[in-house]
Amino acid sequence: SKALRGRILEGRLYDRALTAEEARAAFAGGPAPVTREDLDAALGQSGVAERQRLEAELQALGNQVRELESLGANLDPEQRRWRDLAHAIFNLKEFVYLR
Repeated sequence: SKALRGRILEGRLYDRALTAEEARAAFAGGPAPVTREDLDAALGQSGVAERQRLEAELQALGNQVRELESLGANLDPEQRRWRDLAHAIFNLKEFVYLR
């Protein structure tokens, strides 16, 4: 039988068995993905509570954005034109620099 000859260019040691997804990421040369469990373990109990609070706040803000977008969808063409004009004026940078 012929022996394989070659060099090991890179090696990695892990303190646990990798999942299939983590093994694919390691093979591709990228970092292993961070799981929610890894994140929670690193954050600790107070960090997890803060993360949960922020995620709930983000969800509430997303709901508010969807509500506001639905209000704009109900405008008639005349109102939509005025809204678009006001939006354009508000976003003009020249107005920011006037005293």
